[in-house]
Formats: sequence, C-alpha cells, structure tokens
Amino acid sequence: MDGSLLLINGISIVGWIQILNESSFSKSLYRQLFPESFPFGYFLELFTMHPGSLHSETSSVVYRIAISGIIDQAFFLPSILEDRNRTRYAATRITSLSLADWSVSCYTIQKDANKTLCMLKKHHPPALLAVGTIREGIGLWAHTNDWSDKKGNSHVDWWIFAGMSPFTDFEVV
Repeated sequence: MDGSLLLINGISIVGWIQILNESSFSKSLYRQLFPESFPFGYFLELFTMHPGSLHSETSSVVYRIAISGIIDQAFFLPSILEDRNRTRYAATRITSLSLADWSVSCYTIQKDANKTLCMLKKHHPPALLAVGTIREGIGLWAHTNDWSDKKGNSHVDWWIFAGMSPFTDFEVV
C-alpha cells in the first residue's frame, strides 16, 4: 500500500512525517501510526536524543533476509513478532521491549547481510537474501550505529507503520 494514500485521521502518512519533523508535533496523533504494543516512549526518547538519526525519506538500496525464502507478510514483521522468536519473547510479548526488538532489520552493504544469512541458513535452510528500498511513507528508519550502542556494520533498523506491507519494494536476489 502506498503510504502517501493511506489516511489516518484524514492525514496521509507523508503528512504525518511532516508533522513529526515540526518542533511541536502531536505525540498522541503520531502514536497512531505504530502498532499498539510498539514502545512509543522509547521512540520519543530516540527522537529527542538523536533527532538526526531518524529518516523518513526513501533509502538507498537495502538488503533484508527472507527467512522463509519468500517475500510475504512475515517478511515485514519486527523481530519480536516473528514466529522463529516466539519462544524467546514468550514472557514479554505483550509488553513493550526495546526499539531494536520492534525493528525490521536491513543492511546497506550486501556483505554484512550475507554474513547474517550464512548464520541463519544453519537453522533456516530456505532463507534467501532480498534487496529493495525503504520507501517514504512506509515507516521510519535509522542506521543502528547512529542511535544504538551496537556498532560495527551497516545494520539499519526500520520501524514500519501499522498496516504497511511494501511487497513491491523488495525482490529475492
């Protein structure tokens, strides 16, 4: 679904992004863009502490691992909601965890994605690499190095807005 066409309270996703970028945006209205259990307080903290790290514009090429080998609804789930993590998050699935748990992982460098893919293929043989872009209006993203203590590679955290499934933006390599 095209984020510029989706309306929440009569405002398009692109309009909401413009509101976020204003100094006095409405937190309660912007909160509606994210899933209900999303740790919005942590998001506001990130926005306050590292405002330049959040991006809404279309990204350059990113790589994402398709655990099942196909691009489907599960491809766009954050870590906390992926079936393969059900046991790991069983005790805390209803409560908010960190922003990293609610992000969809991507990489800007294919070599970094391939390292993770090699590791995941041991437990998920059908896993494949997909390539695409994070389109404006679908969610917000940040280079992990810009906001987190996790440093070292080209990892990108992508927080997809509720109801978005950008199937046409990715393809299996």
